[in-house]
Amino acid sequence: MKKKYLFLLLGGCLMALFSCDNNESDYQDLFPEEYHKILYIKDSGSVELELSQLSSTPTYNYSFIVCKAGSNPTLEANAHIEVMSQKELDEKYSIPEAVNYKVLPKKTYSLENSELLFTSEELHKYCNVSLTPSIIKELLEEGNPSNLWVLPLKLVSASDSVNSDKNILFLKIVAVNTPTVKFSNTSKKVNFGNSSSLSVNVGAEIVNVSNNQWNFSCEVDYASDATVLLDEYNQNNPAFKCVLMPIQNVAFSIKTFEFEQGDSKSMKDLVLNITSDGLISGTNYFVPIKFVSCTEEGFVLENPYYLIVTNPFGNNAKITLNPEQLSSPHSEQNHEGRLECLVDNNRDTFWHAWYSKYVSSEIGYYFDVKLPAPISDFSIGYTTRSGDYHEDPVTIYLYGSNIGDDNLSNWTLIATLNSETDALPTTASTDYKSSVFTASASFSYLRFACPRSMRMGEIRYPGSGRDGSLNLAEFRLWGK
Repeated sequence: MKKKYLFLLLGGCLMALFSCDNNESDYQDLFPEEYHKILYIKDSGSVELELSQLSSTPTYNYSFIVCKAGSNPTLEANAHIEVMSQKELDEKYSIPEAVNYKVLPKKTYSLENSELLFTSEELHKYCNVSLTPSIIKELLEEGNPSNLWVLPLKLVSASDSVNSDKNILFLKIVAVNTPTVKFSNTSKKVNFGNSSSLSVNVGAEIVNVSNNQWNFSCEVDYASDATVLLDEYNQNNPAFKCVLMPIQNVAFSIKTFEFEQGDSKSMKDLVLNITSDGLISGTNYFVPIKFVSCTEEGFVLENPYYLIVTNPFGNNAKITLNPEQLSSPHSEQNHEGRLECLVDNNRDTFWHAWYSKYVSSEIGYYFDVKLPAPISDFSIGYTTRSGDYHEDPVTIYLYGSNIGDDNLSNWTLIATLNSETDALPTTASTDYKSSVFTASASFSYLRFACPRSMRMGEIRYPGSGRDGSLNLAEFRLWGK
C-alpha cells in the first residue's frame, strides 16, 4: 500500500514539473545565453593530405562541415573561417611540438563559403578549400626540407559561441604526387606441372593518391617491345633464362581495367589463360604485358608485368637418386631423421636436420647430392613432411660444385628461392616443383641449403633466438 502512495506522489511531482517547464522561454532560462547556439567544425583536428598533381585537374578540393548546435539551435548565427597567422601557428603548434610548421602562402589556396550566415532552419554548412598542387610542390622541392607546410583554419565569430575544442582544422601537406596506375604485383612464377593449361589473375591499382577521385580505365596488352624486355630480364637473371611465350598461347579475359571513384583497385582482375600447346619441356617462358593507354590524361602508367611460366622437364630428364648420392653434416641419425628417407618414395617418412643442436652457418641446414653426370639446366622438387610437425623451407639456396667438399668457397650459388616469389609450400605433405635453372657452367654436385624455415607459422633462422630445423619427406631432381 505504501508503494502505491509513493508512485502517486512521484507522478504528481512530475506533472507539476512539466507544467512549470512547458513554457519554452522558461526552459531556455535554465541555460546561459552563450549556450543557446554553439558553432563547431564537425571533423576538426589534424588531417594529413596527399595531393594529386594533374594537368587535367589543376586544383585539389577539400570539403568540411561547420555545425550549429546548443539548447536552441533554431537561432540565427554568424561566423567565418580564417587562416591562422604564422605568429599564432608558432606559438600554439611549432614551438610546443618542436616542428617547423609553415603557413601556406595565399597563392596556393582559396577558401569558398568562408563567411557563414546560418538561418534559423540551417544546422550545418559546407566549406571548401581549393589547393593548387603544382605551386605547393614547388614549395616542397625548393624550400627548407625541415618545413612542414600546413593550412591551419580557424572558426571564429564576433557574436556567437564557438566550441574551443572543435574550432581548428589543421591541414598538413604530406606530399604532392602524380597518380600512378600499376599492376598489383610486378611478376609471378607459375608451373604447368602435369596440366596443359593454367590461369593467372592479374590485378591493377592506383597509387600515390590518398583517395581515388576519378572514374577511368586503362588498356593493357601483350608488350610490343617483348623482345627488349626479355633481353633485359635474362641479363638480370642469368640463372633463370627464359624464352618468349608465343602470343597464340596467351588469351586475355579482358584488356581494359575499369576504376570507380573511391576505389583504389580495379573493378575486375585480368585473367591470363595460358596453354602449353607446342611448348618445349624444361623451358621457362616469358609473358610480358603492359599498360597501353589511360582515359585520364596525365596518369603515370607503371610497366610492365612479367608472368614466368615453366613448362617442366619430362620424365626422361628425371635423375634417379639413391641414398649413396646424398650427404649432410646436419642429419639426425635416428629412425625418423635419416637422409635416405628423402629418396625412398614414401611420403610418410622424412629426413630431419638437427634439432638436438643448432647450426651457426649463414646458409643454414643443407644436404648435398652427388650427380651421376654433370648438368647445367635443372629443376628441383620436394614434398613437405606430413603431420603437424613439418618444418618447411621459406628460403632456399641452390649451389653447384665440381669438388663437393664442405668448403663453401668451392661452391657457386646458382639460385635463391623464397616463399614470396617462388610459392614455396608451408603446408604438410605438399608437393613443390621449381622453375628451370641454368648454371653458368656444368656441375657435378648440387647443394640444397635452407637458411630460413617455418614451423607452425613462425619463421626461424640461425641467430633468431628460435633456431629452427628442417625436415622434408621427399626430394626430386630433373636436369640435363
